[in-house]
Amino acid sequence: MAVNIQLADPGTANRRHFLQRVLPFLPLPGRAGIVDLGCGDGYYCGVFSTVSRALTEGGLPVYRGFDLDEAALDEARERYPHAEFCGADITNGIDPAALECGLTLCCETLSIVGDLEGILERMLTHTRGAVAFDFLWSSDGCEEDRVLPLRVLPPFQYHLRSQRNAFATLQRVMARHPDWHLKNTSSWAFSPQAMEDFTGVPGIQAENVWWILTQT
Repeated sequence: MAVNIQLADPGTANRRHFLQRVLPFLPLPGRAGIVDLGCGDGYYCGVFSTVSRALTEGGLPVYRGFDLDEAALDEARERYPHAEFCGADITNGIDPAALECGLTLCCETLSIVGDLEGILERMLTHTRGAVAFDFLWSSDGCEEDRVLPLRVLPPFQYHLRSQRNAFATLQRVMARHPDWHLKNTSSWAFSPQAMEDFTGVPGIQAENVWWILTQT
């Protein structure tokens, strides 16, 4: 079942884009549960708790978020006591059994942690239903990936991918999982000024691209 909602305070441009262009295409997993890789303060738990009663009914938590930011996790735990939030490195620090779910989200994270192929591989291996994720790629025709400093979250960096390399990575992973298919993609422009504000590097043209993959 696909849904579309408008929250009173959708937050950043990326979160508005998620509500308008991504959420309507996502099937709700019900008791199969949701895993949120890079969950931060649990914003997306709030979104799905609004549209799915299964996430707030009794029983075991069916929304499980992972992040390294303990302060954000504490905030998430206070806001959403029905969910489970764990401190873990999503690149290699999660028990595979904890990744089993019906929907995996990885929002505002893949451009920082960098390991696109490894995380996609784990998502498709352990999810039974759908995955949704976003990352930055270059919109100025650059043929090579670039690593940019991230001024607002030192010492993290942006991994700005070329379209060629991003597509090649997706194709490699999906070739290993033939039961997974691309359902939808959408993007929004990240202005050069915003990129300079985040990185200190002028003249960078980028898009934030959202992908939805579903399993047959």
